[in-house]
Amino acid sequence: MKDRKGKTKNLRILLAVILLFVALNALVAGALLIMDPTGSLLGMKTDLLKNGPLRDFTVPGHVLFHLFGLMNVLAFFLLLKNCSGARSLVMLQGVLLGIWILVQMWILEQINFLQLFMLLLGIVLFALARRLERE
Repeated sequence: MKDRKGKTKNLRILLAVILLFVALNALVAGALLIMDPTGSLLGMKTDLLKNGPLRDFTVPGHVLFHLFGLMNVLAFFLLLKNCSGARSLVMLQGVLLGIWILVQMWILEQINFLQLFMLLLGIVLFALARRLERE
């Protein structure tokens, strides 16, 4: 029984670290895109969006800041407080992050290391939260 509690605690710590990492990246990138929708503060150009429905980075900035920044912070605190629904929110965040990255790859017609890394984190969030749900 003690070993199971230790595993659960370790899973929670790992999930919390990943949630905070994703949240901090999303909050910073989202805020910068909201402040400057041209993307220049992040070294990007609106030409990246030529194959998609958007003309600037305002909407992606808000999605990053709110959906992946603030919601991951909320998931982090709910997970730490062991609230019911926390694991479901973490799984949802993992799925949404994966979808976000796949759509990004499709619209931008490019794949880079950061996208692959964030996709992996989305998968890990989902898988670990699902495992935690069973513990």
